[in-house]
Amino acid sequence: MPAGKRIKLSIATGGDNLIMQITLDTKPFAALETDALVTYVFENGDSTQGRPAELDKLTGGMLSRLSKCGELTGKSLETTLLHAPAGFKAARLLLVGAGKRELFNPATLRKVAGAALRYLKARTAHKVVFLVREGDSTEEVAQAITESALVAISRPTNTRPTRKMTNLSKLLQSRASATRKKQREKRESLAAASLVTRKTSRATSSTNLPTS
Repeated sequence: MPAGKRIKLSIATGGDNLIMQITLDTKPFAALETDALVTYVFENGDSTQGRPAELDKLTGGMLSRLSKCGELTGKSLETTLLHAPAGFKAARLLLVGAGKRELFNPATLRKVAGAALRYLKARTAHKVVFLVREGDSTEEVAQAITESALVAISRPTNTRPTRKMTNLSKLLQSRASATRKKQREKRESLAAASLVTRKTSRATSSTNLPTS
């Protein structure tokens, strides 16, 4: 494919506004304007090899420094987010740990891509570029990333309950409890009234029996 060539694919995922556009782009990744540029790193000093080494050079050695201080280890699904990375048009650079290189396969990539997309979805990133590693530009890899994207955008993002949500929940529970108590008291009251009525009826019947 010629350099800079772009292929765009739109996928409807349900609902009126849920449309995902998947683009295959061969432009230099540093020139891509996007909310986030994502790639993955492996354990054991991988930040100084292959594609991460290119990223490290563009960021002025940032990846190497993060690796040395233990903030970039490559451990499975560990995330490191850089804002406004130097040398990139991307607003953010997200590095996701892919574990050991010798254990890496399409299933691992699905987990990595899914974790990255869910992470960015929670941070309102709408346009994401996934940068594959050297040697991973295959049809199988593209399929794995696409499948992960479809799952990530169709699954609701987990959110922690806010204080207002918690207080509202407690209020609703309290009101529901009070309603159930009133309903129980009403049923007990009706049952007692019914019992009195039956007793009165029996007493009246006994009184009205004809005498010989």
